[in-house]
Amino acid sequence: MWTLALWAFSFLCKFSLAVLPTKPENISCVFYFDRNLTCTWRPEKETNDTSYIVTLTYSYGKSNYSDNATEASYSFPRSCAMPPDICSVEVQAQNGDGKVKSDITYWHLISIAKTEPPIILSVNPICNRMFQIQWKPREKTRGFPLVCMLRFRTVNSSHWTEVNF
Repeated sequence: MWTLALWAFSFLCKFSLAVLPTKPENISCVFYFDRNLTCTWRPEKETNDTSYIVTLTYSYGKSNYSDNATEASYSFPRSCAMPPDICSVEVQAQNGDGKVKSDITYWHLISIAKTEPPIILSVNPICNRMFQIQWKPREKTRGFPLVCMLRFRTVNSSHWTEVNF
């Protein structure tokens, strides 16, 4: 009897339990040199029309940039992310039942920078087991420390050799 009364009450009053969005977690950011700062987070899929407000604090805490996102990813404009800045990112998930904020994450842009692969200008063999490679970066990276890695293997070999410089 009580079950029927509760069902009738919820049906007549359009009563429902609130389902808050899931707290955005596992925020990960990559600074694509000369393009943007892209951040993703979990959960990737939500119910109840969840939207997000993504806030970037930059210029060493002096400026903020906020925008709306409908998916669990957002790319901030290049004007907001300039190395060697340390930025913070916070994501707020919201639906019709409420709002939930993520923890604030901090990102040192130089340590999360990713450049495009270099342009190979020439590869010349020298003697039997040596070669010389000339290359240039695609972006102008003057003033920013780069760690480069050359990965190579001999013909018909499955073993790769990596050299960092």
